[in-house]
Amino acid sequence: MNNRVDVVAWLEANLKKKRFEHVMGVLKVSLELAEAHGVSKEKAEIAALFHDYAKNFSDEEMLKRIEDENLQDENLSVCASINLYHGIVGASIAEKEYGIFDRDILNAIEHHTFGRAGMSKLEKITYLSDMTEPSRNFKGVEEIREKAFLDLDKAMVMAIDKTLLYLIGRGEAININTIFARNSLL
Repeated sequence: MNNRVDVVAWLEANLKKKRFEHVMGVLKVSLELAEAHGVSKEKAEIAALFHDYAKNFSDEEMLKRIEDENLQDENLSVCASINLYHGIVGASIAEKEYGIFDRDILNAIEHHTFGRAGMSKLEKITYLSDMTEPSRNFKGVEEIREKAFLDLDKAMVMAIDKTLLYLIGRGEAININTIFARNSLL
């Protein structure tokens, strides 16, 4: 990516410190997993850098971009927070403002929150890196980290199961794409 320095500078200037450190952790894990699974490290880098690009946007800015760019997704309408659109908005920014047209990269950015049926290796790497980067600390994260280097599909099922149990425990809505992702991996 020719403008990597510009993207990193923008992220550091616009994301909260903890979020920026998270993105750098996702980048580190993404590059390691890409190498372990024979995926383009350049693609993994781009997806990692953009996965939370829009994460700190205000609800107003997020809604404006969603409406202006017609990014609505009926599956997200059941979710409580407009912030959960950050992957879709981030993919749109990567494409429209940075000229990233590789559909696999854009899918990895767009679907890193919920997953989807038929995820590519890059999409799985981005999803798992987001969930297991070094600052993540929850019961079972070490097992998912280890499994991710051995078997992306099994690690994905473990990660999705952990997410589903968390959401159920909090009484929150579950995006249907997460169910589709899990079922397609079984």
